Amino acid sequence: LKRQSILFEPRVSNTNGILGIQGSVSYANKNLFRGGQQLQISFTGGMESQPLIVGTDDAGHVQRAWQLNTFEWGPKISLTFPKLILPISKKMQEGVSKRAYPKTIFDLTINYQKRSEFKRTLTELGYSVNFQQDKVQRWEVGLVGIDYVRLEKEGFFQDRLEQLNDPFLLNSYTDHFTTILNPTYYYSNLNSNRRSNNNLHNIIASMDVAGKLLTPLVYGGLEAVNFNGVSEDPETGLRQLFDVPYAEFIKFDLQYVASWYINKKHKLVFRSMAGMGFASGNSPSLPYEHAFFAGGSNDIRAFEARTMAPGSTKTYEDKNSTLTQIGDTRFEVNTEWRFEMTSLLEGAVFVDAGNIWNLKRPEDAADDPSILKLSSWKEVAVGVGYGIRADFDFLIVRLDLAFPLHNPHLPVGERWWLSTKDNYDLYFKTDANGNKVDYKFPHQPRLNFGIGYPF
Repeated sequence: LKRQSILFEPRVSNTNGILGIQGSVSYANKNLFRGGQQLQISFTGGMESQPLIVGTDDAGHVQRAWQLNTFEWGPKISLTFPKLILPISKKMQEGVSKRAYPKTIFDLTINYQKRSEFKRTLTELGYSVNFQQDKVQRWEVGLVGIDYVRLEKEGFFQDRLEQLNDPFLLNSYTDHFTTILNPTYYYSNLNSNRRSNNNLHNIIASMDVAGKLLTPLVYGGLEAVNFNGVSEDPETGLRQLFDVPYAEFIKFDLQYVASWYINKKHKLVFRSMAGMGFASGNSPSLPYEHAFFAGGSNDIRAFEARTMAPGSTKTYEDKNSTLTQIGDTRFEVNTEWRFEMTSLLEGAVFVDAGNIWNLKRPEDAADDPSILKLSSWKEVAVGVGYGIRADFDFLIVRLDLAFPLHNPHLPVGERWWLSTKDNYDLYFKTDANGNKVDYKFPHQPRLNFGIGYPF
């Protein structure tokens, strides 16, 4: 391979139904210190069509599917060493087999994002290691991750947040600083099953432990040595480091994917996902970028990306529902029966089910529809559909038509497709011609475009 290279990459992306265009310029050196160390410097910029958090922009305009309203750009620098660099003896480091493909990565990422509601600057500094445990198991461990997020909210967006008067939601959209320990475990039997390639299993399990490295320092440790960078916000009472609240939370996320061989032209693919985040200590809630979302072309396809509110929140009644479409926890299952139609085309029949919820806090009302409880199984969204995929070897283009069978955001007793919608219909006013004003069909088919399989 050439030691150095410069690469320009134009891209068109589709992330859970969110369309975008990007471009990046990167420089790579594959042998920086003559020991296989890899240096990569890149600059990426692009635009996406993100759903508006508050439903409309400051001029009252509704977001259109093809309207590019989110702009991002920023550099990334990473340096990778082909060995484990850990605070252990040199002999122990050398004892790690090269067959484990050990790597140590130091990276710095700066990302600036401009949306209709806010401008956000994200700075991430990371130190991580990864290695193969055996043929089927792999580990990636983010030993030290330092994240700093700065938000400049537009006036109309800040006003909507203050109108809700929800301290947990206000905390989700604020500046924050944290350190993250992030171990991730991967299991895949693809390499050990190459001959038959029949039944494949894939597991990804991760945990984020945020802020705990700072806790002993911020609560007394730095003040003990007369450090002036620690303070307390007079309004919220949160501890701050250099006038920025630091975030504390623990988050778990698990995904399991199985592919069962039926015959050469048919297979059944199943995915289950479960995640839960616990804000603690100095944080009333999870930061926005660490919260859970639902909906989209790789998720519950009968609902638009990031439009599902937690639990059974009635989104048609809540004008601020788009603000609250983030959750502390997520449960989801997906099943696809994939079958070959021609040498180019493949079909699929699928079922998606799941939702997001919030965990109960002391201030929450007992009847809050967003809270996870024993009866939350009644709030699971269910969608079914049919998909056609074109396999071009190097690229799979996918069209999935999905239909919501069960919509948990409707009144009780009216959530299934064939049930009557008396209470739902009463919410909408009737004009002089007898037509419902701004009526939204609660069970409307949705066409998803995607690149690659959804899972």
